[in-house]
Amino acid sequence: MAKVVVGAALGANLGYGTSYIGFNASRQNAATWSTSNDGANNGAGIIYADVAGNLLFSGIPSTGASDQTGISDATIVGNTTLFVGANKSVGIGTRNTSGYTLAVNGFVRAKKVVVETGWSDFVFEEGYRLRPLEEVERQIQEQGHLPEIPAAADIENNGADVGALLKLQMQKIEELTLYIIEQDKRIKALEAQLNK
Repeated sequence: MAKVVVGAALGANLGYGTSYIGFNASRQNAATWSTSNDGANNGAGIIYADVAGNLLFSGIPSTGASDQTGISDATIVGNTTLFVGANKSVGIGTRNTSGYTLAVNGFVRAKKVVVETGWSDFVFEEGYRLRPLEEVERQIQEQGHLPEIPAAADIENNGADVGALLKLQMQKIEELTLYIIEQDKRIKALEAQLNK
C-alpha cells in the first residue's frame, strides 16, 4: 500500500512511496531522500516502516544546504529518535530494545514510577535466620559487599533490576532494625546490672 510524502513547508513536495511519510522531505528514488527542498534549510522528519514491520520516527538535521540530496535509508535509520517495534517494543533514542518493552538511550524524568515487586516483611516472621554480625563482617571482608546484595561489578556490567534491588535494600533495612532492637535490649540489660 502506498504512503504519502507530505511537505510541511511552502514549496515542499508531495509524492508517493512504499513505506514512508516525510515532512520537508521528498523521495528522490528507491534508495535516497532529498530534504529542505523548500530552501529553508530545515532538515527533515521522516516516518519510515521497515520490512520487518517496525515503525521508525527519524529526524535528519539540516547541513545548511538549501537542498540536501542523496540521504540514504541507512542514514534515516541511524537517526531514529523513536522506534516502535512490530513486537510491541518501544525504543527512545535507540532501536535496540534487547527484549524489553521500553528501552531509553538517555535520562528519564518522571513525576512517579511504580515498580511492582514482592516485599521483605518476611524478615519479621518467626523462624527468619538473622545472620550473626560476625558472619556479615566475614562476608564483607571476603567479598566486598553485603550478603544477597549484588557486587558493584555486577551492577556496572548488567545494570540493576530496580524492583529486586529495592526489595533487597528493604530486607537489609529490616535486618538492621532487628540488630538495633537486639543491641538496645543488651544495653538496657547491662544498664540494669550496673544500677543494682
